[in-house]
Amino acid sequence: MAFKAGSIYGEARLDTKKWDSGIKRITAGAGIAVAAIGAAFVAAMVKAIGAANEFEKAMSNVATVIDTSVISTAYLTRQLLLVDPALGDTTKLAEGLYQAFSAGAKTTKEAMKITVTAAKFGKAALTDTNTAVDILTTAINAYGRETMNAEKAADIFFTTIKEGKITGDELSGTIGQSIPLFASVGIELEQLTSGMAAMTKMGVSANETTSQLNGIINGFLKPSEEMARRLKEIGYESGSAFLKAEGLSGALEFMEEATRGDAAEIAKLIPNIRAMRGIMALTGEGGAEFNKILEEMASAAGATTIAFDKQEKTLATFSSAMDKLQLVMGLAATKGMKPIAKWLTTIITNTTTAIVKMQELQAIFAGEMGTELDVAREKLELLIESRIKLTEVGTQGQMQGAALTQLEIDLTDKAIEAQKRHINQLALVAARKGKDATDEAERAAEAARIAGEQAGIAQAALAQLDALKAAYAGT
Repeated sequence: MAFKAGSIYGEARLDTKKWDSGIKRITAGAGIAVAAIGAAFVAAMVKAIGAANEFEKAMSNVATVIDTSVISTAYLTRQLLLVDPALGDTTKLAEGLYQAFSAGAKTTKEAMKITVTAAKFGKAALTDTNTAVDILTTAINAYGRETMNAEKAADIFFTTIKEGKITGDELSGTIGQSIPLFASVGIELEQLTSGMAAMTKMGVSANETTSQLNGIINGFLKPSEEMARRLKEIGYESGSAFLKAEGLSGALEFMEEATRGDAAEIAKLIPNIRAMRGIMALTGEGGAEFNKILEEMASAAGATTIAFDKQEKTLATFSSAMDKLQLVMGLAATKGMKPIAKWLTTIITNTTTAIVKMQELQAIFAGEMGTELDVAREKLELLIESRIKLTEVGTQGQMQGAALTQLEIDLTDKAIEAQKRHINQLALVAARKGKDATDEAERAAEAARIAGEQAGIAQAALAQLDALKAAYAGT
């Protein structure tokens, strides 16, 4: 800015370079921030949509094992989204829901109850939801819904893990070998799991405990003669009747009283080595441990929930809640994008198909044109070659025609000569045959003459013989 006043002259200038530089830096920084926020948002949406896709796949699997005309997958989705974030990943819960329906859950309520309880048990027992659903539904199906439910089974199993030396995965992987047998003879689940807990506490592996416990039960179901006699003495006609009334605990008491822990006596009643080991493990001090754990089973109700609450971690739950929020965003985004995605997919598919078809047509056209040109070139070459050959053949034909005419003349002369030779040969043969006939006639005449002479001699001889006969007769 400049001004003039009379003889006084002054000038003032405003330096805006720093101001402009600062504005540029602010603008650039804001642009970077906006770009970063935009990139973060896009990345978050991509992740959200990916999570939504995985969840929808899991729910599609659920739809395959339910009657969708009765049970709504949309309703199941809402129920899973409303589940406590502390239960973990929603997609894993959807997979557990699939397992629950596959295992025989009859209603949405039952399936959700099994899934939620399994998720709690999985967290408490340090196993996954699918494994938990499997073990819970095995118990429910074996013992029946009238006497067994998901919460009861989970509490019994968790108490088994707590009281014994066995993990959730080990229990899930082995107890299925014994549940059907014990349920079929009416032995409570608590007695089976108490036996497993007591034996694992004494160092027996989880897998071996089921084998030994099964051996004990089978020893009563198929009793030896001595076992059958002892059972009748106490009023039982069969081992199955005894087990139904007394259970595993009664069987162990019976064996302890009957054998006093003597291996030889145990072998007389149950001659199975694994069953013998199981009886020896669960009698004496082992029997006392079994009874103690069985008492704990009586107060197992709520054990899973208590353990789950203790296992809950605030940060883990927060993370799960954020994952669920991301899933909800992804589902909302995919829901709005589905029509657009479908439309774009159709356009892309049609465009791709058109391009492929054009390429095919181009390839075919190029191939046909190339083929036609090749064929035309080959035909032209053949035509030229044929004309050359025809010319050669014409020349050769003329030469061959002259040769044939000469050959015909030669052949005619040769035919006449051949005929002459043939006639001469026939004449010679006839002459020879005539001479032979004359010789034969002369030989025949000579033979006749000789025969006539011999006949005359024979007649003279006969006359002399007759004369001799007459002379002899006269004397």
